[in-house]
Amino acid sequence: MRIAVIVNCTSTQSVRPPAFLHGASLPAGLNMVQAVEEWVTRLSRAAPEIGVTPAELYRGLAFHTVSKIAELVGRENVFVASIGQGLVNLQQKITPYDLSIDPTHPHSLTHSVNQEPFVSTLWWSLINKHTGRSENGKPICDLVCGGKYDAVVIACTMRFLGMQAEDILNSILTASSCRILIAASSTIGFPGKLRSVAVWYDKRLGASTIGNRNDLNVRAGLNLVKTLLDLNRSDLESVQESVTGGFKNVPVPQRGSHSPMGLLPTISSNPSNALALIPKFSVNNFGAEHMEAAKAAMGGLTFASGLGPKRFTLEEEYQAAGLIVLFVSVLKEINPHGVFTSSEVVLWAHKYCGAVNQSVPEALLTSKTAGRIIRRYGASLGISTHGVGQSGVRRYTIDQGVSAGAEGGEALDWNKVGPGVEIHAEYTETDDHE
Repeated sequence: MRIAVIVNCTSTQSVRPPAFLHGASLPAGLNMVQAVEEWVTRLSRAAPEIGVTPAELYRGLAFHTVSKIAELVGRENVFVASIGQGLVNLQQKITPYDLSIDPTHPHSLTHSVNQEPFVSTLWWSLINKHTGRSENGKPICDLVCGGKYDAVVIACTMRFLGMQAEDILNSILTASSCRILIAASSTIGFPGKLRSVAVWYDKRLGASTIGNRNDLNVRAGLNLVKTLLDLNRSDLESVQESVTGGFKNVPVPQRGSHSPMGLLPTISSNPSNALALIPKFSVNNFGAEHMEAAKAAMGGLTFASGLGPKRFTLEEEYQAAGLIVLFVSVLKEINPHGVFTSSEVVLWAHKYCGAVNQSVPEALLTSKTAGRIIRRYGASLGISTHGVGQSGVRRYTIDQGVSAGAEGGEALDWNKVGPGVEIHAEYTETDDHE
């Protein structure tokens, strides 16, 4: 079965865009046409050498899942709905930018388009026309009616579905042999006129996969692609029945879980065994299989919910700190210039500990408690504060040549964490941005 998948762009990017491609730099007092003309003119001014593919540009848990989708259907069959670029292929080079249609975002188009109401469906049509993605401003319809695919799976957030609604509706009305299916991770805010092509997912999707509520659409998309490939058919009734049946043995999560976003069962460490477990989290005591599991767990990092204040014993804090040592060591190998949050450490810790059958340290069950450990022992762990992002979340990066006894925060007693641990990493001077 030939499948195309459409996902949406994210605010987490690996490359900082030039200043003139920030939405906040657009002048006020524009109408829709003026805004798109001004924006496309600015895109044309960007130096070609800064172009990157969406696969290289976008980061975060959602795009880690997108990479899994691409492995199933092929990169050439994955498309990204971009507010600033239109519908682009995963392998197509684009210019980094920072633009949003969220009125609360500092780079929102709504701050510049104030001579008339901002209409997201019109923007979708205009940006695709002016960038040459689609002559009629309906790139999804072009994709569906092009005769290349048996099914087009749309795995976008509600905001993007609203922006694409007219394009998708035209696709539904004009499609002949190609089936359109939307991976619907929520009924709240779902466009009513698109419900006829929705494959519905409930809370059990979140309970059985790692992530947060902001990337449920992509996880639903991955499940939907797997379902289509297994069934080798795309009629809505069969697909919905298979999707629902696949989760029949997964219990519906209840409120009150103490793990990130309620996606994982609560895991608690036994304080009396904490010191005995600490050496297992020492870099020198990790075998090759541990490092491979730790690297695999690095894939897909994003936000997690936090709990209220909680005090931990020194032993519990050191157990958590020892595991963060491994996180830093692996991050150094994978992306020494990486900027991360405490939530990403939490998700990685759950994935890694699950892979090696270890309990997650209680101090790493939530982003708030993990953040306290990072800030308290940051210098000894080889971590420095990178600033606070636009969403108000504190970010961290790896220090250069940091070892035990460095200035900043409290020093760790490395005899308690594990023998002979020393960190040497690189330093990044990238600005704090999303």
